[in-house]
Amino acid sequence: MLQFQTQGYNGYAVKYSPFFDSRIAVSASMNFGLVGNGRLYILNLTPNGIVAEQTYDTQDSLFDTAWSEAHENQVAVGCGDGSVKLFDISPSEALTHDWNKYRPNTIATAGVDRIIRTFDIRNYSAPLTMLQGHEYAIRKIAWSPHLPDVLLSASYDMSCRIWTDGSNGGVGRELGRMNAHTEFVTGVDWCLFGAERSAARCSWDQRVLIWDAKSFMGGP
Repeated sequence: MLQFQTQGYNGYAVKYSPFFDSRIAVSASMNFGLVGNGRLYILNLTPNGIVAEQTYDTQDSLFDTAWSEAHENQVAVGCGDGSVKLFDISPSEALTHDWNKYRPNTIATAGVDRIIRTFDIRNYSAPLTMLQGHEYAIRKIAWSPHLPDVLLSASYDMSCRIWTDGSNGGVGRELGRMNAHTEFVTGVDWCLFGAERSAARCSWDQRVLIWDAKSFMGGP
């Protein structure tokens, strides 16, 4: 059984997408809908569990939801203020991608929505993994040339993070992060030599930093 926690919000409605069997919309409300905000969750079913692909907050409770039968990215919600709101959940801009060095059919993408997604191009209807944690857009990602499940990301939140996609039998998650920059981090790369240790990054703060990536792999 798969489980997703709508922390702080009580569920009121759940609907499968009529276009994608891995996408679910959930309407939820704070305080059982008596008072407080509402939240629309767009959930994706992945091999590593249920992941929140997008969330939308409203100023009043949400009590129902329905997908458009004509447009795959439109979903309506019924609100406690008497209105029906229509959301367009079209994907945002993809800013970066990289091919896995060990699995030629696996590609990772990332961009404005702050999520790293991995896909098998032989079956790209749903991502293999969705990695979340960055606070702003992700400008660059790079798979490790040494470890098949590990990749780096550079973000406008001024951090560079190390991730595993979970393909080694675990769960996709953040392994560590580096926060030394004072401006957008825009580039990142691994050294082909040095047994998964040396990596470089550049930033709008006019600095290029080299660091021992392996020493940061203990967790955020």
